[in-house]
Amino acid sequence: MAKYTVTFSCGHTATVELFGKETDRQRKIEWFGRECKCKACQERETVEFRTHCNTVLADKGYKFNFNGTEKQVAYAEDIMGCALINIFNRANKAAYDSECWDACARFFMAIVTRVLKIDMNSAKSVIDSKIQIEAKSKAAIDTMSKLITSKGTAEAMKMFDEQTAKVEVL
Repeated sequence: MAKYTVTFSCGHTATVELFGKETDRQRKIEWFGRECKCKACQERETVEFRTHCNTVLADKGYKFNFNGTEKQVAYAEDIMGCALINIFNRANKAAYDSECWDACARFFMAIVTRVLKIDMNSAKSVIDSKIQIEAKSKAAIDTMSKLITSKGTAEAMKMFDEQTAKVEVL
């Protein structure tokens, strides 16, 4: 164990405590310089990303009102926000019709609330279901991509809206 002053990729320096062989320590120091940002920069980026996500989701009409502690609410908002942002980011990267991806997001939300039976008022419920939420978000994205490729945007949107209606009946 030894303490080292490390320069991170963001240009800031900090003292870190490293363990292991000297060669492993040197490799870790090089990695910090190439790939890692200091804690302050990481926290600033997290706040900026959270603000960006909340703005995008608010523009799309998604607002969550979770009950729980401040930390629970923030974490639950991150989970749901990241799932939905992934859907919208995929749409932007692929230049798909935004209405089609809105249909995908509605389908995803119907799955979360109706099939997984997640209480969207409870931050704890969302946190406890994090793995399932992430999996359903990825599945919705993959399904939408395949449908758009094979059937076209209009047909994919129609199919997602039909599936959403079926899910909401359950």
